This record gives sequence, structure tokens and C-alpha cells, in this order.
Amino acid sequence: MTRRTAVRHEFTDTIPDKIDDGVVYISILYATVIHLCCCGCRSQVVTPLSPTGWALIFDGLSVSLRPSVGNWSFRPRLAAPGTGRRPVLTLADRLLATILHQRLALPQATIAALFSVRAETINKRIRDIRQLLDQAGHAIHPGPHRLASLEDLLSLATAEGIITPPEIKTAC
Repeated sequence: MTRRTAVRHEFTDTIPDKIDDGVVYISILYATVIHLCCCGCRSQVVTPLSPTGWALIFDGLSVSLRPSVGNWSFRPRLAAPGTGRRPVLTLADRLLATILHQRLALPQATIAALFSVRAETINKRIRDIRQLLDQAGHAIHPGPHRLASLEDLLSLATAEGIITPPEIKTAC
């Protein structure tokens, strides 16, 4: 991660599809300034210009924004992309947790025990998946069964002819 200390500006009517590192794009037409975060995390920083918000100052040579742009809401990336700790729950785990909760009404605390994570983690991941499903125009409708425990889930699986292993073997 390389922190940037200098940038150049470019006036443009529209924002380009690819934002180059070290370039501040200024669209007077859309009253918007956009650039990649100078901390090196490559997050896009969009600054809307308005009389009551940010103002652009151009002296014919350089540009400045007032007030200063600070992106304290962005978490700086401390490692290269693709490195670091893997997510606790894979996408498949998140989908399964959402289906168990939405379709079978299995409590989030029970699902958390199934995946060996905290209930708060399950709550956040279910919310994320539901938001994605809503955006795609899909919904998971409640099923005919309402489960309250892992024992209920095991009983339903057995009744439906699903063979469950007597013990789960871990990869490590």
C-alpha cells in the first residue's frame, strides 16, 4: 500500500470508467470531484460540490477542496488484495444461513451455533444476503416447517430422507 502525497487534476465532463491513481477528476457539469483514496486503499472518493458543502478552488494552476477531504469512514487496507484472513462464513454458508432462517424460521442463535460464530455475525450476514436478494428481485418465502433447535433440523432432515453423518470431520 503506497500513500500518495501528490496528485494532478483533470477537468472532464463525465467521470471516466477507469479512475487512475493520482488523478483528481473534476466535472463542473455534474458538480462532482472523484479520485482514488490517497492512503493507497484504492477506494473511490466521491465529493459532491455545493454552496453549503465542498467548494472547489482553482487558481489557474492548482485545485483545492474546502473543507479538506477526509475519509475516516474508509478502513485502510493493511495488506495486498487477496491476502489476509479469509471470511469466517463463505458465500455458500451465508446463503444457507439465510435460507435456514427465512424458510425454516430457525433462530439466528441456533444457526450461529451450527456455524460456530456469534449470533451478531449471523445477523449481519443474513441482512447482507437479504439485501442482495431484494436488489435482484428475489425473496425466500417461509416454508411449512418452523424449527426451534438443531435437533428439530436433524429430525426434519431425517424425515425427508437426508442422510446425516454421525460426526462432522474437520479439515485440520
